[in-house]
Amino acid sequence: MTLTNALQHYRIDYCLNGQPCNTTLGEFGEPSLEQIKLHLLLRHGDHPQVIEDAPWESPAVRSSLDTRLMEVGIDEIRVTRV
Repeated sequence: MTLTNALQHYRIDYCLNGQPCNTTLGEFGEPSLEQIKLHLLLRHGDHPQVIEDAPWESPAVRSSLDTRLMEVGIDEIRVTRV
């Protein structure tokens, strides 16, 4: 990840319950996929809650973050710098 002094804008395309959606995100550096997922959950989740795995949990199949995205109906996330 490269940090810059200029604000950069990113278009996030995704599906919400099968319907295409998009939003923009302003960041000073390229956001990680985890940051984008958290942004989308804050935007669409009914009740923000802890969604990180505890250190003793082993997300063998799917992380808590990905499970919460699935519950909300978000998938097919794509990011483009604009």
